[in-house]
Amino acid sequence: MKKDWIEVELKTIGEIVTGGTPSKNDFSNYSSNDFPFYKPTDLNQGILTIESNDFLSSKAYASARKAPKNSVLVTCIGATIGKTGFIKREGSFNQQINAIIPNGSIESKFLYYQIISQDFQNKIVHSSSSTTLPILNKSKFSILPINVAPLPEQRAIVARIEELFSELDHSIANLKSAQAKLEIYRQAVLKKAFEIPDCKFIKLVKITSKIGSGSTPRGGRENYKTEGIPLVRSLNIHFNFIKFKDLAFIDQEQARKLDNVIIEKDDVLLNITGASIGRVNIAPKEFEGGRVNQHVSIIRPTSGYLSIFIKYFLESPLVQGIINSENYGVTRQALTKSMIENFGIPDLLPSQQMQVVQEIESRFSVADKLAETIQTNLLKSESLRQSILKKAFEGKLLTEAELEACRKEADWEPAERLLERIKGGKKK
Repeated sequence: MKKDWIEVELKTIGEIVTGGTPSKNDFSNYSSNDFPFYKPTDLNQGILTIESNDFLSSKAYASARKAPKNSVLVTCIGATIGKTGFIKREGSFNQQINAIIPNGSIESKFLYYQIISQDFQNKIVHSSSSTTLPILNKSKFSILPINVAPLPEQRAIVARIEELFSELDHSIANLKSAQAKLEIYRQAVLKKAFEIPDCKFIKLVKITSKIGSGSTPRGGRENYKTEGIPLVRSLNIHFNFIKFKDLAFIDQEQARKLDNVIIEKDDVLLNITGASIGRVNIAPKEFEGGRVNQHVSIIRPTSGYLSIFIKYFLESPLVQGIINSENYGVTRQALTKSMIENFGIPDLLPSQQMQVVQEIESRFSVADKLAETIQTNLLKSESLRQSILKKAFEGKLLTEAELEACRKEADWEPAERLLERIKGGKKK
């Protein structure tokens, strides 16, 4: 522990309050804009100050558990455990959240940044217990160790963190802008590739041996297996990759009912419903013999057409524009078999199709390398963010000159003395 710092239990630096939820059966408990009611979904590790999307009426708020502005809220149950927010407006919160109301020994932002550090997040996870969802009750949460520095040092550390984070966020914004430009470039490549002079078009149904989607086995996800025959869903199909994580499996009996949609290697798989409508890729070897559910259509070309050519054509702005066009009648909700069958595709010889594919992929290979570099740098940015926080709460972020300036502040005192003074109710 750094000199003049002290490690204490969380309850030492403020009051811990667990929230509650007024009855949802009584509509008079809720309103459109009276008093903020914070929920775990409002908390986002990448956003310091959070806003509420729900509000309580004055009647419900009067008896609700509240936290004043500058309190720190932490989710202590479920998949969002550890998510943290800093509130600038007094409000109430539900039972999945613990509020920390600082007692003056710690700056709210110093507390917030320390809680979102990986070291503290690990403490939350390791102290939680559950059978299905992670839970960290108030008593265990209250005794988690927290580092306290002298107040001027806390303020200087927060200022330095925010300066470094601002620079990092600027770099991340530039990387994401480059990502967006790469996607625009990809679309431009596809658009140009299919602008073929004097080209005739043929309906997709004419050059395919199968177009069709499946269904979800009775009982849905509750009856999926951990192994067996793959059941490909829309979440598995992306333009630039196949997502194997969360791949569902079914048994032989379930699969027999879907024998009309058996996946063959190199089938084109197209998402036909919902937010992912239009995403398309080619079935990898791992999907061979699997089935698709009702949200994915199998498109199987005849021997005269290349799967990769069809995939790129369906991915092109020409077809994606049709899929996303309200004039087409689907309003981005669902594609029917008839709609897919009637897509017009360039009527080219296999050699001509291969030439188009090679032109696309020669340009995409450059874009892919750039995309990989950008993604690597984005991952490094998140690691750097955590590195900054680690150094900050080990007392290694400030220079000796900055520390000396902190010691000259009027309210400087060792953290241990600060806590003793606050505990005794004394003023400095």
